[in-house]
Amino acid sequence: MTPPYLSLPPTDRLLSPRTGWTRAHWEKLADHLLDSVVPYASPGFAQYRLPGRASWSGVALDGLEGFARPFLAAAFRIAGARGQVRPELIERYATGLANGTDPASDEAWPALTDCSQQMVEAASIAVGLHESKPWLWDRLPSDVQERVVAWLSGFIGKRTWDNNWMLFQTVSEEFVKSVGGPYEQDEIDRGLERIEDWYVGDGWYTDGGTRNFDYYGGWALHLYPLLWTRMSGDTDRAKLYRDRLAEFLTTYQHFFGSDGAPVHQGRSLCYRFASLAPVWLGALADATPLSPGQTRKLASSVARHFVERGVPDRRGLLPMGWYDTFLPTTQAYSGPASPYWASKGLLGLLLPPEHPVWTAREQMLPIDEHDLTVAIPTTGLLLHGTRHDGIVRLINHGSDHGAPPDDPHYAKLAYSTRTAPESAEHAWARNVDNHLALLSADGLPSPRGTIHPLTCGDRTASSYTETPDGARITTTSIVRGAWEVRIHTIAPTQPTSAAPTPSTEPPTPAPTPTDAPSAEPPSPRLTPADAPSAEPPPPAPIPTDAHSAEPPSLRLTPADAPSTEPPTPAPTPTDAHSAEPPSPRLTPADEPPPPGPTPADGPSAEPPPLDPIPADAARSEGHGHSPESSDVMETAARTSGLTVREGGYAVSDASPPAAATGPEWAWTRRSDGLTSAIIGLYGWQHASVSRDVESNAFGPHSAVPCLHADTPGIHVSLIVLSGDAVHPSALRDAITVDVTSDAVTITFPDGDHQAHPLTQADLAPPGRPLHGPELPPPRRGAK
Repeated sequence: MTPPYLSLPPTDRLLSPRTGWTRAHWEKLADHLLDSVVPYASPGFAQYRLPGRASWSGVALDGLEGFARPFLAAAFRIAGARGQVRPELIERYATGLANGTDPASDEAWPALTDCSQQMVEAASIAVGLHESKPWLWDRLPSDVQERVVAWLSGFIGKRTWDNNWMLFQTVSEEFVKSVGGPYEQDEIDRGLERIEDWYVGDGWYTDGGTRNFDYYGGWALHLYPLLWTRMSGDTDRAKLYRDRLAEFLTTYQHFFGSDGAPVHQGRSLCYRFASLAPVWLGALADATPLSPGQTRKLASSVARHFVERGVPDRRGLLPMGWYDTFLPTTQAYSGPASPYWASKGLLGLLLPPEHPVWTAREQMLPIDEHDLTVAIPTTGLLLHGTRHDGIVRLINHGSDHGAPPDDPHYAKLAYSTRTAPESAEHAWARNVDNHLALLSADGLPSPRGTIHPLTCGDRTASSYTETPDGARITTTSIVRGAWEVRIHTIAPTQPTSAAPTPSTEPPTPAPTPTDAPSAEPPSPRLTPADAPSAEPPPPAPIPTDAHSAEPPSLRLTPADAPSTEPPTPAPTPTDAHSAEPPSPRLTPADEPPPPGPTPADGPSAEPPPLDPIPADAARSEGHGHSPESSDVMETAARTSGLTVREGGYAVSDASPPAAATGPEWAWTRRSDGLTSAIIGLYGWQHASVSRDVESNAFGPHSAVPCLHADTPGIHVSLIVLSGDAVHPSALRDAITVDVTSDAVTITFPDGDHQAHPLTQADLAPPGRPLHGPELPPPRRGAK
């Protein structure tokens, strides 16, 4: 059986020429998801205990999550159809509400306590009850209504984490207020006031006090305030939130490829098409720059993208991963029902069938018509997309999730709609793809750490980071079509015999909180309205989302040591598209590359190394080339003793990707033609391809093209991710680099020049500027 795993209505290519999808397809998807969870329901329908790895909250709360998140989809389905749905859908959730809020029931939901997972699910129940009120709430017996109000009123006087969780309290208490129950207006207002501190401009919020720019900006920080205005009727705040959403959507619409694939960046990616929540919200609130036809084209492309790749799966469930189960894509707070926050992506069903978003003809989006480059200055994010292959790439100079520690879904230099970072624990320790690392003698890579944004606009963005031993790495990205030119300048530290101590700490440490209401509450410091406490906070990371792991408030306390507790080891995922087991010869370090000639630019199997492979390449294939080092690199060599490695995009497939290397270039290619290439333009001596297995959400076999330098200094590389053929030697000859004492100038094949000024800080160790003769003389046209 091949995907899609559900029976869909016939396509309508007149109304929807790009996707064929209509409202009937969306209704079928919603019904299929809701029907497929029924076999896992408890007798009283208050808990749905889906199969899969339990979250750190435990199976009881995972069961509540299994009720609340699909209920959100049910509410949108019921309301959009004006109650004209199968009666058993309404009856099922009415029964679950009655039993879940009955303290005498075996299925009773735990009371709300400070910073508890119940708060997240309560917000989904509150929103669902409001939107479906005439067909569900108003028909509940009065004693059940009273019990629901009593349970939701558990929010009163409770503390939430200092991030998007504050909005769960806002919408839940507002619903209780709307039906005549007890509430605290200060607690409703507190979350709305707090998000003002997180608004950075350009329509974007950060989730809490650190640089958390990801999908939570759309599916939480824009969504809940506008849904709150639908409960409260507050027109002044509604205008503010509508204006911000409209501005947000001017850039957010470009986070999706022409095939509907979202950029694979950030946490909670198993929520998948929840990424559509702000797109539908724009139509619902009349706050979008998109036409109705563009809105439906974008939304239907995303839903169809996942459906055609096996989501939902053969059981009708949303697995914990991206296309299939892949636990490194999840966090320790993720449970079997967590992916059902995807219900937010069904928000469009609230719009009635006669709404223009359902009746207008589909219209193309910018990525369908031309290449695009979109800068979001306040975030440090730069997008570039190409029409011919429909790929969108996200260049990251500003979102680090409050690092350290690093997280593979935030720490990379780039992400895309067709690739995922190498995120399994064994691959993350090596940290190869889309990362520039200083390597110690034993091959340990430096982490990226805190990202300090410098510039972001037009076709360029830049930032700097510092390694644990104090070296400063400044990176400037220049994008052009499918190309990204990276200019790295490394200011090395004082000479030392000690190797750097890069963090290999996993991205989401997972302390296990206690679910019982009697558990000790977190430090009062976490609630903005509360008086600060002299009691230090616990060292464990704190959630930033539905069960999340790192709240800004504790992470910003310098005295707090980061947790070193590793997450639960991820079991080996099953590939949705191939039953073939991983080839033993691709297991890192098991077998050297086969003998044979080095291939040219055309398709090829992996070539042999011609020179000794760099220190970290025990699991790599490579090609060495050693031109004369520049004076810049000679200067760096006197102060460092480290080597340098940079990786391009990781490509993954059901079978091992093809690969080739040449003089200062490497590429790897999927069976469908998707090619990742890295080409050394200046300051590199070696190239290799690094392979791994069971490390990537897009397939069991992955490969990363890499460059290596013997000494740190100035390094210029060309990164290419394309669905078209890539010819590295031709590109290397066509793009020239001039390095002088004050600038690096890139000249593209059409003669366009891009100059990057050099400063003392680019080459000097932090706090120790270089002077006079230590700066290199001009080097013209050097590679």
